[in-house]
Amino acid sequence: MGLEDVLRITGIQVVGLPVTVNEKEKNSKDLCIEFFGTDRCRRSGGISPTWLREKYGQLDKETALEGKELESHVQAVVLYILGVL
Repeated sequence: MGLEDVLRITGIQVVGLPVTVNEKEKNSKDLCIEFFGTDRCRRSGGISPTWLREKYGQLDKETALEGKELESHVQAVVLYILGVL
């Protein structure tokens, strides 16, 4: 799936350079820890959509997210959406 496919399927405008990971430098465990503060989001070969949905799938109306917490939540939701397409 390419960036044009993401736009066509989700309607999300993709602007800028693609984000790539050198698998020799970072693996899914490193990415989980960096973005979500835990390595429990992994499954073999990637990040578990089930874990993303369970952890970030619902948000109370009273909950106000800021800073790194908001950033992690947005990243998780986008990753989940793209991962289940």
